[in-house]
Amino acid sequence: MRTKGARARKLAGAAGPTAPAAGARPPASAGGSGWHIPWWRVALGLAVLAGMFLGYRSQLRVHLPSRDGTPADSPAVLLLSAFVAGFTFLALTGLVLVGQALFLRLRLAAFARGAGVFRDGAFAAVEGRAQPEGEALVAPFSGERCLAYEYEVWVRAERPRRARHEYVIGEQPGPQRTHLVGVAGIALAPTVIVGPHSRARLLGWSPLEQGFPMTWHYPGSDPAVARKVKELLQDRSFERVGLGRALAFIGRLFGLQASAAPPLQQDWRFDDRVLGAEPGDLKVRERRLPLDSAVGACGLWSAGREGLRGHVGRVGLELWAGPIAEKQRHVLRKPLATFAFATLLALGLHGVVALLWRSDAQLAALARARVAAGFDQAWQTRDLPGVVAALRAGVEINRRDHYGNTLLMSAAWERDPEWVEALLAAGASVHPTNPAYGRNYTALTAAAQRGREDVVARLLAAGAVDFRVTERNGRPLPPDGGPPLAAVMAYYRAMLDEDRAALDRLRLDPLDPSFAIDWDLWRRVRPFAKGRARGFWNDRAATLTLRAPDAHGRTTEWAYHLARGPSPDSGGGWRVEHEWEVRPR
Repeated sequence: MRTKGARARKLAGAAGPTAPAAGARPPASAGGSGWHIPWWRVALGLAVLAGMFLGYRSQLRVHLPSRDGTPADSPAVLLLSAFVAGFTFLALTGLVLVGQALFLRLRLAAFARGAGVFRDGAFAAVEGRAQPEGEALVAPFSGERCLAYEYEVWVRAERPRRARHEYVIGEQPGPQRTHLVGVAGIALAPTVIVGPHSRARLLGWSPLEQGFPMTWHYPGSDPAVARKVKELLQDRSFERVGLGRALAFIGRLFGLQASAAPPLQQDWRFDDRVLGAEPGDLKVRERRLPLDSAVGACGLWSAGREGLRGHVGRVGLELWAGPIAEKQRHVLRKPLATFAFATLLALGLHGVVALLWRSDAQLAALARARVAAGFDQAWQTRDLPGVVAALRAGVEINRRDHYGNTLLMSAAWERDPEWVEALLAAGASVHPTNPAYGRNYTALTAAAQRGREDVVARLLAAGAVDFRVTERNGRPLPPDGGPPLAAVMAYYRAMLDEDRAALDRLRLDPLDPSFAIDWDLWRRVRPFAKGRARGFWNDRAATLTLRAPDAHGRTTEWAYHLARGPSPDSGGGWRVEHEWEVRPR
């Protein structure tokens, strides 16, 4: 939209000042469009980044295996996956930014030639002289008249780790990490940019980019500046910005370029230490938009108010020193630098991955070597495919460990049901016993003592014999528990009396003479009261559970399987064959 001068000036004068908008963006931020990312783009970007990370991790953990050839889930693999995915995503993002910058450059070129079309709600750019529409501002520290200013008062941080906000600005002299922003503020007077082709108001706030006059002031060496800092801290009302309100504060910043019409003044306090700081611990940065400055601006055109504004998710309001051609020259600099940096790092990381990458043939060779030489390691690391491969390579299926347990016994005791399935499929027998745990201790005994009924059912289907007495082959115990419970109580009395001979008489298999009994431990974990007993028995065996308090009053439940032996001298001939604690699964 090309305006005629008289009509534009009339409309400009008709626009009255509006109330300052609540909230504003910290002046230490540079650039205007970087904040304008809609939530759905953020969500999409995070989803793509997460997908790339998971994809790289799934490949790297397989093709960058550990020394034994097993998939690696080490922190190094996770970190490498994160770096590769992150810098690859950054390179792709940089490419998108380069494309956007090229498109922006083409649009800026049209307005620089005066051929741009001003449409309501569409992108527009102007260049010209910045002039006030009313009273100008006075910068708080330099005292110069201007159209806009932003300032920060930095305070020396004795404990940087406890600081909540830190804005690093590349133009600061001296050490960058020893000062934090204590207070900051911005102000904007009603401003219009008058150019040869158009005229436009600034309808929102845009951070003052590099190119505008900036000065540093040091209260420690300039008493006048120290006095101005003191007056500013006393006279102005500062909005406290803390860690708990950071998200709300950032959310308010997004709408500043679209809704904060001048005149505008905002002041924030980030660190309370600035209130009591000595002048020597402070330094001040001030940037200004001078009167009648040659500036350029771009944003969304508002036909009703004849000005430029920003919009979250579309176009940010940007203001720079110089004509539109100045922005054209620099618009590609940052995106190209980002793209080049991320691309070089991504290529370097991919090169590292290529050096460490192992092909499928190499992985197969490692797997064969591992199977041939490392069955024990595969078993200990619970590598079921490796165990199955070793069994197919000739490892004895019914081999025993140093406890005398077969592979099937160990799997029935502690491994997942698929281990039992795999061992049975490989030919494991359900009949071997382990005399160290009883003459009839089998894989089914191990599963039953662990309460793993799914494994018990599978072993029974494979031909195992159920040693327990149930409703299928027995009758319920009498209310008083009958002779089986009497034998169990006699078993407990032998423990209390530490009578090993009586204990052996009450066991179907006497204990090994070399086995040292920890009587305190035995008494501590077993019930020692005639509690509630339930189970089944027949003429040859009985299986019961006893729920009663232990020596410390803790309710515990133990299961006992008894066999009726030929010697009726103790317990009416009933002797304990297996005992185990019943634990809830």
